[in-house]
Amino acid sequence: MMFNQINNKNELEESYESEKKRIENELQNLNELRHRTRKENERSYDVFQYLKHEMNYSEDAQRKMTRNIEAYEQEINEIIRKQEWKLEEYKEDLKKSYEKQLDKLSD
Repeated sequence: MMFNQINNKNELEESYESEKKRIENELQNLNELRHRTRKENERSYDVFQYLKHEMNYSEDAQRKMTRNIEAYEQEINEIIRKQEWKLEEYKEDLKKSYEKQLDKLSD
């Protein structure tokens, strides 16, 4: 959202604050997703440990399962980091646009 159509300082500030809140909410949602993924992976690992004990799975099977869980978490974290980076970049562009329009309105 760029602000060059807004000609009122109060409206500009409200729009800017609203968009900042939206971005912060998205960042928070990504952080919660990261946390949920970690918890799901921990549960998966615990279930596998139980099955390993009950069904005498080999150490090789445990290593494979651990690698799969770690690879999944790494992939999810990479996707989340990319999205966070995009949001942070957008937040900077938003701030620049806001300041530019604010300067125009101040003149």
